[in-house]
Amino acid sequence: MTKTIIFDFDGTLADSMETLVEITNELAKEFGYRPITPQQINDWQKMSSRQIIKMSGISLWQIPFVMRRLRLAFRQKTDRVKLFPEIVPMLHSLKRSGYKIGIVSSNSVENIAAVLRKHHVEHLFSFIDSSSVFGKGRAIRASLRANYISREEAIYVGDEIRDIDAARKGRIPSIAVTWGFNHADTLMTHQPDYLINKPQEILQLLVG
Repeated sequence: MTKTIIFDFDGTLADSMETLVEITNELAKEFGYRPITPQQINDWQKMSSRQIIKMSGISLWQIPFVMRRLRLAFRQKTDRVKLFPEIVPMLHSLKRSGYKIGIVSSNSVENIAAVLRKHHVEHLFSFIDSSSVFGKGRAIRASLRANYISREEAIYVGDEIRDIDAARKGRIPSIAVTWGFNHADTLMTHQPDYLINKPQEILQLLVG
């Protein structure tokens, strides 16, 4: 029985893609990769993160440095980042129904907390943990241990292929959402446990 819902942040709770693309393009010259075009974004929404990195020209060794700069730049733009429609009432409904809510994201704890505070929902979360781009599976396992949550009681919600993979590595079920980065048909090919099209469906799935 699910008692804890762990969310990804960017693309799942927060409508932050425009801001992340803007920052990524601002860093392109410094790190020597090509700026992202609108057509590339559409193409990349059908790909995994590893495929995108290969296509972008970013070296694997650069990723930690790019992510650090991206998180720092994001901190200056958190006032522009909104939560997706229906997210706030959905979170309140989950909390009222007795669920523990957490976040495991590759964004920083500080950035996530700033956006949540702006929308007056930070207090709803029992934990917020940060991970590397490809370390979400380990981060999920660590969060479960740190918060005394059994795998049988948890589920992970995300918008990307790597979120499905992370839940699998964390040995918990996954809910893939279609309002974020990866296209619905792309998500389906990676076999999430559930696929939903709007936040209200989380309540229908878990609360009934």
